[in-house]
Amino acid sequence: MITTREKLSAGRRLVFIKISLMPFIGDKWLILPFIRRKVHFVRFLPILISKLMSRGNLMMTNARKHAGMTVIELLLVMVIMGILTAVAVPAYNNYTDRIRVSNAITDIMTIQVMIDQFFNDTGAWPDSLADIGVDWDDPYGNPYGYLRIDGGPPGSEGLQRKDHNLVPVNSDYDLYSSGKDGGSQPAFSSQQSRDDIVRAQNGAYMGLASEY
Repeated sequence: MITTREKLSAGRRLVFIKISLMPFIGDKWLILPFIRRKVHFVRFLPILISKLMSRGNLMMTNARKHAGMTVIELLLVMVIMGILTAVAVPAYNNYTDRIRVSNAITDIMTIQVMIDQFFNDTGAWPDSLADIGVDWDDPYGNPYGYLRIDGGPPGSEGLQRKDHNLVPVNSDYDLYSSGKDGGSQPAFSSQQSRDDIVRAQNGAYMGLASEY
């Protein structure tokens, strides 16, 4: 749709033409000068078409610029999220691992107190954790390991926990969590044992086997 209005300004007759033809342009007012007298609209049709094309090209260029900025911003957000994920996820995993190790140490200390109380009451170490009523799992969902050494069954010497020099770390009993991987071997030097949380030196040390 085309709407026109005329206005006299400083001796010049201006014609305001409102165009509503192209959806991507919308309603726009174009000003065409008519000097001293009206000129037939057809004579200014090329000017009108030129103005429409210029305005349309400008708007399309702006749209492309905005779209480009949106894509760039989206890529930046994705890069930032990737960096944060790469940094935050390992940090969070390390934090949860430390919490679990700390909880396992606390459990082992508590169980040790219960075992020592059992020894004080009976004069012997318990044969299993069931003897003192311990049936809970470690922070990784696995049962705590226990081996009676002093007064234990024959052949238990081969199952004792040993340090990196294959020297037994306890003389009374072994008590440990098999750690994150859920696997364990008697020697601390074994790959499966490195993440174990252990009791060593008859209770003087409690922590990771890899740090003993």
